[in-house]
Amino acid sequence: MVRNALSFVLLAGFLSAQSAGDTPFEDFIIAVWPEYDNPGILVIYTGTVKSDRLPLPLELRVPHETTVVMEVGQSDTVSDLRPVDLVQRNGAQWVDLTVVRSSFQIEYYFNPFDASESRQAKITLQLNQPLADYHIAIQHPLAAQGFTFSEKEVEAFSDDHGLTYSRTHLPSLAAGSAKEIAFSYRNPSGRLSVALLQEMLGGDASSAPPASGGRDKISRYRLPTYEPMAVLGLLAVAVGFLFWRSNSKQATPLAGGVHEKFCSQCGVAVKKSDGFCSGCGSKLS
Repeated sequence: MVRNALSFVLLAGFLSAQSAGDTPFEDFIIAVWPEYDNPGILVIYTGTVKSDRLPLPLELRVPHETTVVMEVGQSDTVSDLRPVDLVQRNGAQWVDLTVVRSSFQIEYYFNPFDASESRQAKITLQLNQPLADYHIAIQHPLAAQGFTFSEKEVEAFSDDHGLTYSRTHLPSLAAGSAKEIAFSYRNPSGRLSVALLQEMLGGDASSAPPASGGRDKISRYRLPTYEPMAVLGLLAVAVGFLFWRSNSKQATPLAGGVHEKFCSQCGVAVKKSDGFCSGCGSKLS
């Protein structure tokens, strides 16, 4: 009986590893930005699909509070972030799309916080494709106190602006399996990181590193690269974490340098035909 149970466990582990080893991604990164320039949480998935796996059908679970999802990668010719429809399935919200470019980006915003100073958030990572050697990074809000992260093996680092990040490397996630990412902290002042950064920099908003997506190409969505330790003799994986356009509150020029109108929430320049703001995701009137 014991031997049969052990055999089952070993077989399950082998099948899980085999499934993750068939990942279509060369790299996969989840970057999380709580209370940076909006009161909720910005989550950005970036990755590279192996050329022989394109086009790639991709289903990605998002929190139930999510209202807007933006993406780059469904078109060979369009490099702007574009809205994606949400799909309700089995009591959860999903993004269902087809990636046709090797580099893709999916970002969404949600707000699980209430009026109290206690901040608790949970993200369920679940895809229809297996992952292998993927990475998660969470930025600590500047006003955060007592930040905790659910993962055990976590590395902390800081950037040139004094922002602290927790990051971790995870070996695999089988297709359809769910992985919960949880973190918590207190924010007694309720202030956003970008406001505190502007104070630290003498009110120079252009010096604050942005977190929100804009109309820049996907190649701009990279943070300073780091190399995690080699896992089981494999070469280290070079991973980017992101510094975006200059400030979400600055107007971003449209093609041809013409500002047609601006978002009433964050001030980003948008086209008259846009239904959602590319800076904060708000619905445009």
